[in-house]
This record gives sequence, C-alpha cells and structure tokens, in this order.
Amino acid sequence: MNLALCFRLERVLKTLISTRCREHAPRGEKKFIPNSNVAVSHNPVPKGFVIVFIAIILFILLSTHKAISDSKSLCSAHPECVVYAHRWATNDRHCPCLILIDVDLAPKTYEQWVNSVNAYDKVKTLAGAGTLTSLQVINRKLIEWPEELRGCRSLDTIQLIYTDIQHVPVWAKELRSLERIQIEGRYGTPNLIDLPSDMFVDLPRLSMIHLGIHVNLKELPPLTGVPNLQSLTLVWTLQLHQLPSFERTPKLSRLILSLLPRLETIPDLSPRENLVELVVFRPNHVCCNGFVGT
Repeated sequence: MNLALCFRLERVLKTLISTRCREHAPRGEKKFIPNSNVAVSHNPVPKGFVIVFIAIILFILLSTHKAISDSKSLCSAHPECVVYAHRWATNDRHCPCLILIDVDLAPKTYEQWVNSVNAYDKVKTLAGAGTLTSLQVINRKLIEWPEELRGCRSLDTIQLIYTDIQHVPVWAKELRSLERIQIEGRYGTPNLIDLPSDMFVDLPRLSMIHLGIHVNLKELPPLTGVPNLQSLTLVWTLQLHQLPSFERTPKLSRLILSLLPRLETIPDLSPRENLVELVVFRPNHVCCNGFVGT
C-alpha cells in the first residue's frame, strides 16, 4: 500500500512540474517540458511482485479481522471492560482489557450501599492478560488487590472509591507506569489500615495522590521516588500525625489537607516554588497553634 502511494505521489509531482514549466515559459519561445520529447520506457511490474503484494494485503486484512473478532469474542462477556486491545487468541483465553470501569454511581437501597457487589473476581479476570492501563471501581467491594494486577506494567490510573479496601500490596511499587492513584474509603468501615513503607520510592511518573476517609491510616510513606508529583490530597485521615518531607517533590503545585485533627506540623514548603494552591481545612492542630509553615 505504501509503495502504491509513493508511485502515485511521484506521478502527481511530475505533472505539477510539467504544468509549472508551461506557465512560466516566455512568450514566443518554445516551451520546454521536461522529458516531453524523450521516449519513456514503461516496464511492466513483474507478476511475481504483484502476487506477493496482493498476498501481503490479504494477509493484513485477514489478520486484522481475526484479531478484532477474537478480542470481541473474549471480551463480550465482560461489559466492565470498556476498551480492549485487538489481539489474536492463541493459547491465551484472557480478555486483553485496557480500561476497566465497574461502578454503581447511584445505589437504590441502603442494602446495596452497605453490601455492595464484590468486584474481586471481575478485576482478577480482566487483569489476567496484563494489559490494563486504567482501573476504576466505585461502590464495589474490593478489599484487596488481586495478584494479577501485578503483571499490568502499563497501568497508569487507579481509582478506587467506596471499595472497603484495607491493604495495598507490597508489590504496588512495581507499577512504575502509575500516574494517578485515588483511594477513597466509605464511612463506617475500616478502609485503609496502612500503606507499604516503600510504596513511593520508585514511581517516577506518579503525578497525583488522593487519599480520603481513612480513619485508621497513621502514616504516609516517604515521597522519595515521585519527582513528578504535582498534586497531593489528604482528607479525613484521623490518625495521621505528620506528613513526609516534600524535599524531593520539585513539581508539587497543589496540596490539600482537610479534616486532619491530629496533624501537628507541615513540612517546610519554602523550596517548593511551583506550589500555587495550599488548602488547610480544620479541625487540626496546625491552624490552632498558629503554625503555618516556614
């Protein structure tokens, strides 16, 4: 197809050059048309080349059709997979899911709110191919992350809201493509109890951290390996006493601290020249003892 396009482009350029020569030739002079009087020999394209060219085109068309049909067949049973890759189904029977969205934005009853549908098996199944790039789960139960997520090395977005999650696995630091992580708990449930101490030591692309309603979370891991972090939001983490240093977050531009009653101090923010938004909302000791940073 590319060869045919190049051939056509060459013919068009020759025609344009010939036309321009006719237009700009002086009156009374014989207009010179490049190669107009020179016999041009047209060699026919070898039949073998034509056969190979047609075979390649047919192979591409058939391969594309098979990849689309195979992926559609594998993913049709999973409406939560809103975007999937087109791949041949050889020995792999996993849906090559790219974006998984499993949400219930408006539970109709209190029972549906308290005892939401368990999304663990669904996430486990759709993460099996290792192709996930985005995971969004809202009003679904997902207390822990399936081991299959560990193989999703292109995962860049994790959004878990009202999932009753309690632990983040120690291998979360291996998701080096992660750019955004948002984990919000549900009122009346334990929610996050802790985070791995080395979770943020090597996530070079991470730009947003949002944690909300985690009444048992006592400590935030050091932010030593997130040089692209731009936004940090902490809301209703009742046991949090202190924040990690922001010394290695040069791009931090947004810091939201809301309803942190045990927070005593804020690390030095004077080197953070890109910081354009700082919100500290009561109750907390920071605003009650007069400390506003250095």
